[in-house]
Amino acid sequence: MQVAIIGVGLIGGSLGLRLRQSGFASEVVGCGRSSANLETALQLGCVDRYTHQPLSAVTGADLVVVATPVRTVGAIFEAIAPEVTEHTVVTDVGSVKQSVVAQAARLPFPRRFVGGHPIAGTEDSGAAAADADLFEDARWIITPEGSDADAIDLVAGMVGATGAQLERMSAARHDEIFAWVSHLPHLLAFALGEALRQMDPGLLSYGGGGLRDFMRIAASDPVMWRDIFEANQPALMDAASVFDRILRGLIEQISSDSEAVAATLEQVRALVRAARETT
Repeated sequence: MQVAIIGVGLIGGSLGLRLRQSGFASEVVGCGRSSANLETALQLGCVDRYTHQPLSAVTGADLVVVATPVRTVGAIFEAIAPEVTEHTVVTDVGSVKQSVVAQAARLPFPRRFVGGHPIAGTEDSGAAAADADLFEDARWIITPEGSDADAIDLVAGMVGATGAQLERMSAARHDEIFAWVSHLPHLLAFALGEALRQMDPGLLSYGGGGLRDFMRIAASDPVMWRDIFEANQPALMDAASVFDRILRGLIEQISSDSEAVAATLEQVRALVRAARETT
């Protein structure tokens, strides 16, 4: 099984490392822009060889994994199209799915595309952060809308080789869910960081564990998150609007109804504790 991974960062590098170690891939070809990062990937065992040219990377590949920022995926699809055959399966790892699925129309055989999103990662980036166990027991969502059955099976086999748990859903449902559980939390963390920066950056030094936990995700790649916010803008704006309404209501309660505040906080605490018990 020859696998091409375009974008050998944290996710792409970790995937290549695991697929080589598990024996799922007989060869992993990496592709990216940074020679230093690709050389690191080679030295760490994430790839068997690398190239800077997407078209060269996918030549002869059975499976192509696009692990670049969501804004670039359409251009990557166009670049690799001449070497994508009816036997080539293409997937991605982006955290926005509707826009990527739409871009798959640029491929010569759109039914060979299976949208994917591993729910794993850290605030670190680059091949140097690669971890073969990154996906162990994590969810890996696929959005196989109109995909060929054998293409789905191949991607499912890849997911199984990583130790992740496969889950299927529509692209629209995926984007709605992750607007709430990932994209909005990141937006709020960046917003709080910007507020602190404008007010007094020194305030960060007084923060305890709660602030550090909340702000950790604001150390993530800014370009990647800009692209995610833009790509999932409709669902994110809907979530942000609901959040804004709830925040304003809670602020109003603080000034007028302490019992209502206590009841709301207790309901949220019960929700979080129940969620912890099931994970």
